[in-house]
Amino acid sequence: MKNIPKWVVKTMRIENFSCNECNKSLKEKDVIAVGVRNSHKDRKYESFFIEIMCSKCDEIIILELKDMSLVDLSLEILSEQSEIEIRREERGEMEESNVNKKRVKTKSKITQKEIKEVSKFLKSIDSHDDFLISLGMTPEEIDEYKFKPDNTDI
Repeated sequence: MKNIPKWVVKTMRIENFSCNECNKSLKEKDVIAVGVRNSHKDRKYESFFIEIMCSKCDEIIILELKDMSLVDLSLEILSEQSEIEIRREERGEMEESNVNKKRVKTKSKITQKEIKEVSKFLKSIDSHDDFLISLGMTPEEIDEYKFKPDNTDI
C-alpha cells in the first residue's frame, strides 16, 4: 500500500507486530488497508485500524490502534501533508535565495464579491437536487444516480 501515514509506519516499527499464525514480523509493505471502523471492543465507538496480510502465510490481521473518527483521521493526514508542503516551501525558498531570485506573491483570481455571491447562492438552495440542477444536471440524471436501497435482504 502506498502513502501510509508516517506515524503509522513509525508505530509499526516501534511495536514490531508479528503474525499470529507463523510469527513472522510484519512490515509496512504488508499493509493492505488503513482506515476507520466501528471498534471490536465497543461498536458505539470508532477506531483507527490497520489491515495487514502476512507475506509468508497470507493470514490477515486487523489491528485497532486507537480511538479515532474519520474526521480525526482526515485531520491527521492533512496535518502531515501540511508539514510536507512547509518543508518543500522552505527548501524552495533556500534554493531561491541561493540563486538570488525574488519570490513573487500572486494574488487570488477569485474576488471577495464572487465568494459572497457563491455563499449567498449556496444558502438559498433548498435541496441537494436543486444544487445539482444548477450545475447542469437534468432531473432524470439525478434520479439515475440516487441511492436505491437493495430490497433483496427482506
